[in-house]
Amino acid sequence: MAAPRRRWAAELLYFWFHRLTPRQRFGPDADEELRKRFASELQALCNRPATEFLDDPQVALISHRGIHQTFDREGLENDTCTAERIAPPQHAYLENTLPAMRAAFASGADIVEIDVHPTTDGRLAVFHDWTLDCRTNGSGETRSHDIAYLQTLDVGYGYTADGGNTFPFRGKGVGMLPALEEVFTDFPDGRFLVNFKSNEPHEGDMVADMLAARPT
Repeated sequence: MAAPRRRWAAELLYFWFHRLTPRQRFGPDADEELRKRFASELQALCNRPATEFLDDPQVALISHRGIHQTFDREGLENDTCTAERIAPPQHAYLENTLPAMRAAFASGADIVEIDVHPTTDGRLAVFHDWTLDCRTNGSGETRSHDIAYLQTLDVGYGYTADGGNTFPFRGKGVGMLPALEEVFTDFPDGRFLVNFKSNEPHEGDMVADMLAARPT
């Protein structure tokens, strides 16, 4: 794949997953021409031998939220609780936790994508959801709490693969929600793609200040 086409494919994939809602991708508002172009580029990428990716210095393996539980994507909306629709667990890792990040790097990831929210005490909490209700035993907006409270929660509380009959990770995620500085301390040489869950520029400044204050 020539470099310009590879860049186009990467930009299209980013736009598809990060700038469009599930409704815009698959619902009545979907752009049919964009869907066809996306399908074509995805097929081209999937048809490339794995060795091409491994030998290509412009290709990096990004692990989404570290290693996470897979879930049914049919009918997803922005506010869908994905913890309530996981597949039967094949591993014990919970997304955006230090063990999940460690396992991702150990499995060969070049970069780990993580999600952050500012807290009421000026920290950055590593957690995906805008609210706590789906995945944890807490409630309310993630950014409406301080890090001390967030780190008392069970981040595995809401996961179920059978419609709520069993909760395989309940009690196993207590205290596992990390602050961003803890991530950087645990993985000083790690590469991270930090996903800000809002559009507030000062959150980027918070990360820049944090990195500037770290010893080199």
